Amino acid sequence: MGENINVWGFHNPIEHEEKLIRESIVSMSWKELKDLSKINPKTREGFSKYYEEIYPGNTKMSVAQCVGQLYRFIYEVQIDDYIIFPTKFNRMINIGQVKGEYYYDEKEEHYVNKRKVKWIKSFPRTMFSQGALYEVGFF
Repeated sequence: MGENINVWGFHNPIEHEEKLIRESIVSMSWKELKDLSKINPKTREGFSKYYEEIYPGNTKMSVAQCVGQLYRFIYEVQIDDYIIFPTKFNRMINIGQVKGEYYYDEKEEHYVNKRKVKWIKSFPRTMFSQGALYEVGFF
């Protein structure tokens, strides 16, 4: 025991959900930022500065929220961490395990920032209490 188990929640617009399940990935947008692994310095401050250059005029809170999501996706999510991905297209709660490092997919139209995932199990949302559904953002 003594091993930490990290669990991350992911959401995508309904029109992208089926593709993520089919292709065994999780993804994020922000295409204008290009390959996030090239941002230097590789710190939250470095990400914030770069983000503000690409998206000027956002509030500090908005920048902090977006940068936090991006930074965690690249540097804090680890291989073998778990993913909870609620999908509205089929009303399921999907559990997966991260199986790849971050990569930038320049051929993708919108959701260019990706990680490979092995989907382990899917549960109908009806198996969860309303409180649990709220926690994973499935209303």
